[in-house]
Amino acid sequence: MADGNLVRQSNVGKDSVVFGPTVYDVPLLPYEKELIKTIGITEDEYRQFTAEVKRRGAVRPAAYDHIPDIRNEPTTIILVNLAISLVMTGVAYLLTPKPKAPEASKRTQLDLGSVNASNRFTPSRGFDSLMELADYGAPIPIIFGRYIENKNVGGMLATPKLVWSRMFSHGTQQSAKLMFVVGEHGHATGVGPDGIIEPDLEGIFLGNNALDALFEDFFAFYWKRNSPMLINGLTDSASNFNRLRSNNLFHGTNGDGSKGDPFSYAGDQDVFECPDRSTSNSKSFCHAFSPTNNIQFGMYGAIANGTGYKVNFEVVSIIDGTPKKQRHASAIRRIKITGANGRAVDVNDDDAVIKARKRYMEGAGRQYSPRMGLVKLIREDGTKLTPDPGSLTERDKINVNDTVEFLIKPGGIPPEFYQRSNNRGGEPVDDINSTVESEQLAADEAMQVGEQFAIGNAVFVVTKRRLPQFDPVQKESQKITLRCISTKESQDARIGFVNDNTVVEPPDHFVADGKGVEPTFYPITRIASGIVRNNKPAVVTEIGIRSKVFQRLNGLCSFNATPTPDELNKFDDQEVQVRSGTYTGTITRTSVFQVYVRKAGVDNGNNSFSFRRIDIFFAVRGNSPAEQYNFIRFKHPQKNELEFKFVPIAGAELANLDDDQKIVLLNASISEIDKPTIVEKPDVGNLGKFIVETAGVRLKKRDIEKNKEFLRKPKKVVGSSTKSIPNAVEQTTPLPDETSGRFRRAIAIEIGEGAGNLDPPGRQGAFMWEIFGDPSADSGGVGTQRSKDTREVIGDKWIRIRWTVEKGELAAGHYALVGQNQKHVWRIKDYSVIGSSPGWSKGDVFLVKRGENSTAAEGEPGYGSSAYASTNKFRGNHPSGSLIRWSGWYFRVEDIDTTSAPEGRAGGYYYEVFGNPENKAVGTTKLATKAIQTGSKKIRFRLKGKVVLLPSGHFTGLTKKWVLDGPIEVIDDDGTNANWDKGDTFEHTETITASNNPFYWTYNKVGFQYKITDVAEIAGTGTFTGETEFEKRSQYADISFYRGLVNKSNDNEPEHAIVYVNEVLENSKVPQYNGLTICGLSLKASRNFTSLDSLRVWLGQGIPVRRLHPDVKADANNPYDESSDPYFKRDYGPSNLFTDLAFYLLTDKQGGAGNLTGMSPENAFLLNVEDFETTSRFIREQELFFNGVVAERTNLRQYIMDVAPYFLCNFVMMDGKFSLLPAIPAYKKSGKINRGPVPIDQLFTSGNILEDTYKIEYLSSEERRNFSAVVRYRFESRNKLPEERVMRVKIKGSPWANLPQEQFDLTQFCTSRDHAVKVAKYFLGLRKYVTHTVSFSTTVEGLNLRAGSYIKVITESSPYTEARNGTVSDTGVVTSVEPIKDGMYSVTFFKTGSEDIEGGLMQISDGKVSDTKFHDSVFSINLKEKHAHVYVVEQLTFSAEGTVDIVASEHQCNDDRHSELANFIHNTDSVVVEDIQ
Repeated sequence: MADGNLVRQSNVGKDSVVFGPTVYDVPLLPYEKELIKTIGITEDEYRQFTAEVKRRGAVRPAAYDHIPDIRNEPTTIILVNLAISLVMTGVAYLLTPKPKAPEASKRTQLDLGSVNASNRFTPSRGFDSLMELADYGAPIPIIFGRYIENKNVGGMLATPKLVWSRMFSHGTQQSAKLMFVVGEHGHATGVGPDGIIEPDLEGIFLGNNALDALFEDFFAFYWKRNSPMLINGLTDSASNFNRLRSNNLFHGTNGDGSKGDPFSYAGDQDVFECPDRSTSNSKSFCHAFSPTNNIQFGMYGAIANGTGYKVNFEVVSIIDGTPKKQRHASAIRRIKITGANGRAVDVNDDDAVIKARKRYMEGAGRQYSPRMGLVKLIREDGTKLTPDPGSLTERDKINVNDTVEFLIKPGGIPPEFYQRSNNRGGEPVDDINSTVESEQLAADEAMQVGEQFAIGNAVFVVTKRRLPQFDPVQKESQKITLRCISTKESQDARIGFVNDNTVVEPPDHFVADGKGVEPTFYPITRIASGIVRNNKPAVVTEIGIRSKVFQRLNGLCSFNATPTPDELNKFDDQEVQVRSGTYTGTITRTSVFQVYVRKAGVDNGNNSFSFRRIDIFFAVRGNSPAEQYNFIRFKHPQKNELEFKFVPIAGAELANLDDDQKIVLLNASISEIDKPTIVEKPDVGNLGKFIVETAGVRLKKRDIEKNKEFLRKPKKVVGSSTKSIPNAVEQTTPLPDETSGRFRRAIAIEIGEGAGNLDPPGRQGAFMWEIFGDPSADSGGVGTQRSKDTREVIGDKWIRIRWTVEKGELAAGHYALVGQNQKHVWRIKDYSVIGSSPGWSKGDVFLVKRGENSTAAEGEPGYGSSAYASTNKFRGNHPSGSLIRWSGWYFRVEDIDTTSAPEGRAGGYYYEVFGNPENKAVGTTKLATKAIQTGSKKIRFRLKGKVVLLPSGHFTGLTKKWVLDGPIEVIDDDGTNANWDKGDTFEHTETITASNNPFYWTYNKVGFQYKITDVAEIAGTGTFTGETEFEKRSQYADISFYRGLVNKSNDNEPEHAIVYVNEVLENSKVPQYNGLTICGLSLKASRNFTSLDSLRVWLGQGIPVRRLHPDVKADANNPYDESSDPYFKRDYGPSNLFTDLAFYLLTDKQGGAGNLTGMSPENAFLLNVEDFETTSRFIREQELFFNGVVAERTNLRQYIMDVAPYFLCNFVMMDGKFSLLPAIPAYKKSGKINRGPVPIDQLFTSGNILEDTYKIEYLSSEERRNFSAVVRYRFESRNKLPEERVMRVKIKGSPWANLPQEQFDLTQFCTSRDHAVKVAKYFLGLRKYVTHTVSFSTTVEGLNLRAGSYIKVITESSPYTEARNGTVSDTGVVTSVEPIKDGMYSVTFFKTGSEDIEGGLMQISDGKVSDTKFHDSVFSINLKEKHAHVYVVEQLTFSAEGTVDIVASEHQCNDDRHSELANFIHNTDSVVVEDIQ
């Protein structure tokens, strides 16, 4: 029984030795003890006796002689008709309890006006997360089912598996391209429509959001239902193209930047392409991932290093006639704002104040000390450096382990500094002091021991603090020591430090008027570097960057409209009160970074490789808090696993670069798609030369310095562009254009008559001499075989033939032997076609010849037009007296192969450019230089080719070809001029013929169109100038003079983050996704879709399979439903019958186990197909439909066995074949439940049950306990996400209270409430009506059974009861518990002193027994009871003794032999159903 997957199993094994019944020490009743006394036996002997009586009285087969013969035995049956079989889903297994449920001034006033810039910005859209690629080797889903419209039953939500992904950055938006495998495409007949039918738009979901919520220009959805796929009557197998192409678009739009898929496609182009080292549209593998650690980069949290603080600038008018006190107060305010040309003014000195007033607010503003900064540099050797006493600052080289001291000094500007004595007015300084103090406290809090900071791009760590905490009230200076730990990423390894006495604590309480310590003078910043690493060796790495770069002005003076000093003087004279305006809004900021790269992993010494700088400065410019999305593409010098590090460049280091330093400003936009507008080719040391591509413009550093908002009267200075020779060239389109049609290639030929200028002999010998040489010179003996390929040119066609010859001896007297002493000849043994051009037709006859006008292609043996040479010993001494000038054979084309895809353009071009690759080793590279001129434009470029293997069976017959390896190099010499523009194209072709090029197809010229993708142009964007610049380098400085009035996007956090990485890996061959349904999605990020959640599609039709229902061709009541379905009345199509699914899984060679079993749908020799067909009727009639996805790797036998009961079926194996049978009685022709008498296939009694083999095993109370079934199933509506429905079901009349619950999860396949109810009834019925199983052995003779057969077993028993026990004394007197009438009784008795328990017929007369063999014994009267039960056979097996062992489960029937279980399932009122949700 264990082999039959049954839960219940006898405690006694088949080969166990049984010594006898087990005797338990059961307490004896009083009257039993009295009986024992009457004959003097022991209690143990009595217990042994009663145990044996119980054993003998157990249920056993009834005697056959007294049973009517009701066998359904066919006549004339002589031979055994036995199916050795088993029910793999035994009833006892199904009865196992399921999981439990879980629980007004007159003067004129001039208002300069304020600017309040817009606070509303164009929103940017990006994705927060990306999907994960499917695991390599993950099983392909099998989507099975079909939606029945009029019943609203069926359909399934499938989750395609991601197999290719690529992210894109478009400035203010991201987009993604994703390709998925939907599942197996099922059985393909090639007579369409095969495969899985595409979903409706409303049935496509990302996460829980449907695509129909989007405007169609936000997405493009591609679907390819099968491979091959029908296109204009041709299949894709004919074109060798089973990938997604632009004509596979079903929903959304494509074609330009405004569309859902912003790419434009040339004709029917592959949609899922990506750049590799040589081209931008390869079919390489690409996958996108989102790194999670070390993704942010940027300088942030700047701390002033002596950089002065300026109060907000404002115009202070002092007009004539103003009272003296007021004039002096205004003059002091002017001094506070702009200073007095660097002089400290005694505000109590009227003359000094008046003198300062008349300067009319010259300069860019007074700088007040931040009272903190780096004041000392200490070398590792102890040398200390400070600025010269007369200077404010100093710059010097920094080395690792040098230290610096950062000083924070308490104090501030005295309150009376700008106050006149005797309360004559003045200006407060609280605003300055409070701002400075708050910055000091913030710096002190940030600079804790162990924290790292950057000074410029040198990295330091805090090692010591004089005070635990700086307290301005305590008047004690804080000194913080920092040690340099790295200078590798600094441009010049310099830092700046300031003078303690003139900057940190200046004697006049200010640093300078106008000039002083600039914002770019080495502020201390936090630094974050972004690091990403290839997951696998790649050829291209694309990195997507999200940036938020801007500055916000909060009521800063509107400098643009500020009057000059002369203008202010005039306004004062004209008594015009000038009122400054302010600016509130965002302005431009530029953030710069560089990228470093190294090999991933460690070297031979287990040390990490060193990062190397890619010598390009990248910049991101922004003027709003909207996020920007850009990309940088790195084409590796060779396939490698690399690590990239994004390092921000401090404003201090930028300030020290040359003004003409080239900067690449990233500026991706949707109009550019992913096409690079910048191509750079930096050489990175031992890693080689990279190609770096991005979208943007080249600028000079001077173009990213100034903001007009900090200029008085700004003016735009227009720059001029500079341009050089083309920087990057790319192949675009193969030439010439494809020609459409059906191309026929010869694949089989038949040899015909020989030919030559003379009759035989000698023609074959001369011909083969040209190809194989002198046979006598060959080292092999007679019988040696050789093979060689030759390409033959027949007009404008060619064919490659593989010849096999055998060395033979010339016959005595042969003219070549006699005249030339030629002893051997090559004789043809075999020939085959290994390649050909198109243009052949079946039946074409052609001549292959050598010698005069040879058909040999250029480079082949025997090429040329001359007659045979004299070295060919079969040429002369011919019996005819003439010379053999040529010979050969006629051949006839016997078979052709047809394709619609032209080939050979790229291969033919590279064959001409680089030569014949066949004799080169794979991986060999070669350079070739080409030049063209079109009009006045000329260019020389260099191509690099590499030898790779061709796929076997290539039409050329070759095994290798050249491919482009790496970028195209533009040669900078007189052959290239600088008048090219980006986007210009030119063509380069080579002439080929059938004779000189094995890739010849039908084109006489082949090549490529080339495109100039980048010209090394520096855009002249220009800059600004003005009369006064209030803050220099304001675009990229990390701190501002105007502290709280200017907020920078890097005040608190890094400005950039790496949001995606696209890795491109070369494919050894292009994936074709044969036998699969695939789909693709191009999606722009939007308000509705910010995360790339799992794609899900609602499908009304699953895979096409062989349909087994016998009525598949019926016009009316077709089991596969609607006539509008394209599969209507077809043997193959979508199905929702479990029998069809099981058949597919067991026979299909791709989606199922067909290759393993050797079966196919047409040859299912291991299946009982007839049973599958009839069971299909039962499942269809009962409306038990399968709609779901088989998505996990599984043991098919176990899977079918586990699922079958949920369709009221048993998975059966009989006579070596698998089958599915109804688990309840059913009519074969209609599929309806049989509610009449159960057909009995065999009757068993003691007459045909082998003695002592009958066993009965009752199920435990746990296995028979009543329960309520909690059933879960899916409710489907067309193009909606499924709902899970839950019901509970109990037998009618059972109380809900205290009923244990058992769970049945049908959500994987059940979409019908009626189906779910039937399943619940089935399991409840089993629990109610099945109480035991039986097993026994029988002989083979006359047996006509199989698993699933119904049998009747008639048994009899003698139930033991102590009341029928008694004793017989040694004189024959009977003593019993109850009086026994006179008569003959069948008894079991035990005689005192005996070792045996015996049986016999005992006659009682007048209370005595005369037969002495019963004297002095204890007896028990046997009373026989007969029982007849119906069982269903679960298992039939041969035993070692040649008998048949049968295991069967109870199948209760009523007195009319009607199945109780069938009636229970059929009756509508047998259970109570309560819907929970």
